[in-house]
Amino acid sequence: MEAVLGFAGIPEGVDSEDGGGLLFTTKDGELHARTLT
Repeated sequence: MEAVLGFAGIPEGVDSEDGGGLLFTTKDGELHARTLT
């Protein structure tokens, strides 16, 4: 099972062209961070 811990949004135009963010999840006791665009 994978659980979402939180989301860090990145406003458009800050260090990127499209904005986006980071999605933090935990799976089997391991922390994962995914970049969303």
